[in-house]
This record gives sequence, C-alpha cells and structure tokens, in this order.
Amino acid sequence: MQRADDVGDDRLRRVVDPAALPLRRVVLRQEGLVEAVTSAVSIPVIASGGAGALEHFYDALTSGGADAALAASLFHYRELSVGEVKRYLAGRGVPVRPVAI
Repeated sequence: MQRADDVGDDRLRRVVDPAALPLRRVVLRQEGLVEAVTSAVSIPVIASGGAGALEHFYDALTSGGADAALAASLFHYRELSVGEVKRYLAGRGVPVRPVAI
C-alpha cells in the first residue's frame, strides 16, 4: 500500500478547506493511492481516472474509502456500461443509485 506522505498529504491538508468541494482526480487503479488520499483529507473524495476493470471501482469505494467514483473512457468506448458497473457494485453490497432506464 502507498503511504499518505507519498502523495503529498501535507500539501493536501494545507489546501483543503473544510468547506471545500469534493477532491477529484485520484486514480482508481493505483494500489493504495485512493486510501492514502482519503485518510489524509477530511472532505469527500471522488476517485477518477485509470479504471480498467469493475474491481477498480469496488476497491476505490470500499478499501480505498472514496465517496464516489467516475470514469469516462470505459463508457465512451463501450468497454463497460454504467449499468454493468452499478449492478456489479450493488451485487457486492455497495450502495448505488438505481440504474436509469
């Protein structure tokens, strides 16, 4: 697992205001990075970028502690659908919004 100080937790703490918007751009599949960031800040973290598999979303939201996850290329290139990701996560007990029809 990556240590928090490897991702600049001191810098994160200095720039994060308790009333700040959620922090984004935490790469989903880099081992330990999401957890390092979420443990270093007190604002919501949205894991974004680098997802290559369903497991990356699950890991970011569970062991990583991210409040949300997002992706673009996987959906644009139809490697996965939003519904597939939501069903996968829901099947593993992660709360998700209902899939729009």
